[in-house]
Amino acid sequence: SMTKILGAVLVLGWVATVTVRPSGRRVGLLAREPLLVTALVLFVAWVGISLVWAEVQDPALTSVQRFALNFTLFPIAFVAVTRRQHVLWLVGAFVAGAFTAAAFGIAQGTATDPGATERLGGAGTNPNQLGSYLVVAMVFTAVLSANSLWSPRARVALAGVASLAALCVFLTVSRGALIGMLVAMLIAPFAIGRARRGAA
Repeated sequence: SMTKILGAVLVLGWVATVTVRPSGRRVGLLAREPLLVTALVLFVAWVGISLVWAEVQDPALTSVQRFALNFTLFPIAFVAVTRRQHVLWLVGAFVAGAFTAAAFGIAQGTATDPGATERLGGAGTNPNQLGSYLVVAMVFTAVLSANSLWSPRARVALAGVASLAALCVFLTVSRGALIGMLVAMLIAPFAIGRARRGAA
């Protein structure tokens, strides 16, 4: 598929970057974030253990492969995202992708799950997946709207995008996404820092 081809190009680009980089600057993810790497490895191992007792092994094996491939993005992002501007690009791409998927779902008027025709689904995603993406997009844009260094117009626009993401979460009728949104709203004032608690 096109996704796998693009993923292979991404991995090859990462390998080339790591190989060409001077030895003095080769600080890997394991050296910088050993706890994160340990958590990722333990999580994949935990998912892999389910193969021992799974009555149907194909879904469990698919989960192991999916998580393992997803976690390969961590060292790639560690090498690629080196500036504040890169983080903003990454967040912007994620938010744009979530809203693009939602826009396709609204345009089509159908969900990918046949049993959930009244729920908003996205392009190639079911309502639960789209809801989880939109919650993350809402959190990203809400946090950015609390940045006092940005202009009031940009902050109001970001707050509007966060509100639109929240509305789309309700349209997905995903219980997991709604719980995630509620938890994020409860935790945000404590995690965002003193200077931004009022905005949170």
